[in-house]
Amino acid sequence: MKTMNSIAMMVTAAIGLGSTGLYAQSKVEANIPFDFTVQGKTMPAGKYQLVRESSTPDTIEISNVAGGRSVLVVTFKALTAEPGKVAPRMVFNQYGNRYFLSELWTSDGTERRVTPAKLERELKASTTPKPAPRITVAAVDN
Repeated sequence: MKTMNSIAMMVTAAIGLGSTGLYAQSKVEANIPFDFTVQGKTMPAGKYQLVRESSTPDTIEISNVAGGRSVLVVTFKALTAEPGKVAPRMVFNQYGNRYFLSELWTSDGTERRVTPAKLERELKASTTPKPAPRITVAAVDN
């Protein structure tokens, strides 16, 4: 019995040590030509780096490269396309002169959506019934 327990512990340790490589980061960069709001925070126009760790795929850090400002965005997986068939990009909803991050597409073909913040929901409710214009900004793998 001790032998079985020892083997089980060794296998568990090997799996644990071997899986650290699975926690690689996925990085994407995009130039956003306008100020935008995400998670209730307004971010300035500029070059952004988006980092998603495999260990927490629902959380993406969006960092302004020049200004150092960043925000953690909790997303949810919406769609999956075949890897390589979908270009990485960010999609924004526009209400007047306000832009709100709506979707993130990664190079692995995954669409991740952002839950609208209170301000975006209020603006959406106060506008005409037609959908908000959607602005797409291309991103590149880094």
